[in-house]
Amino acid sequence: MIEPEMYYSEAFMGLSASALRTLMRCLQKRKWVKRKENGIKKVVYTNEGFVFPYSEAAFLNIGTTQFWKNIKTLIERGFLKIIHQGGWYQKNEHDRDCSVYQLSERWKLYGTKDFQRIEKDKVLQSEFYIRTNLERQKTKSTSQK
Repeated sequence: MIEPEMYYSEAFMGLSASALRTLMRCLQKRKWVKRKENGIKKVVYTNEGFVFPYSEAAFLNIGTTQFWKNIKTLIERGFLKIIHQGGWYQKNEHDRDCSVYQLSERWKLYGTKDFQRIEKDKVLQSEFYIRTNLERQKTKSTSQK
């Protein structure tokens, strides 16, 4: 279920189709419990962390780079926050270090002066970044002949 407040928000309206699919899947991953209030059964969502691996995004026909951009956008617009930054450690193919996300309500302040912009941190150590290595190679005084 999408709250009408979220659906009509500035943060939601500016999302791409791929980012919307990613957000919808994140909303599907919410855990919920049924509670009785005044004799009426109600579904109450709990805000626990969830894992959304690249393999699951691939199943939804979202490529690796696009999925990374979608997650980054959802964090920047306030829909998600990172509980645990994964992606560096993998002992074997069954033991992965996945990022753990949690739904956030910062999107309600998106577009206002009270909104705090948060960016997704990079996972790799600085010597593994391609652009940094390319710049460093340009400044080396090596012979290209």
